[in-house]
Amino acid sequence: MLGVYGRRVIAYCVCVAAVAHLLVMLLSWIVASVCPEMHIRSLLSGDGIRWMFGKFMEGMASEVLVGLMLVCIAVGAFVRSGLMSAVRSRGLRYKERYALRLVVGELLVYVAVMSLLTIVPHAPLLSVTGALFPSSFSHSIVAQLSIMTWVASLTYGIVAGLVRSVDDALKVLTFGVEAFAPLFILYFFVCELAQSVAYVMMW
Repeated sequence: MLGVYGRRVIAYCVCVAAVAHLLVMLLSWIVASVCPEMHIRSLLSGDGIRWMFGKFMEGMASEVLVGLMLVCIAVGAFVRSGLMSAVRSRGLRYKERYALRLVVGELLVYVAVMSLLTIVPHAPLLSVTGALFPSSFSHSIVAQLSIMTWVASLTYGIVAGLVRSVDDALKVLTFGVEAFAPLFILYFFVCELAQSVAYVMMW
């Protein structure tokens, strides 16, 4: 789904992030040794090495990673289930049209439920001040839309006869992770670079 050009761009970005991380390690050691008054922490000091090893997993775990995974699964399911082709096509068979109507029905139900949970007075997904942004609704909107896309995609695939088994359903849900796998590699290098810069600059 990323295409050859997209994968190539990501590969270059990964290389740049990796080289930048090495430069941060080297420069932090040089600056901390030559100019201690600048209060720069060295990644190659004892404390820096302990930080890199001890906080590695903690630095990777973030809402960005979870959101990226949810969105990748949703986009992949939307494509692999045939729902994207159905939305763009005008010559659908009866089963495909019926499946598309069910998806529209699910979306309407979702909108109705979310409206009840956010619009009415004292709605549970609003903040304590009654605001929609920020609130429980806004904090979970990526997860909501992603899961709704999963459900709609599987519904269309099953009803249209394109998803015939549990194995097919699993392929629909994992297609996006496989297709967008290079993005997770890029996330790893960029996140590690950002965490290292923050440690060095004591942010």
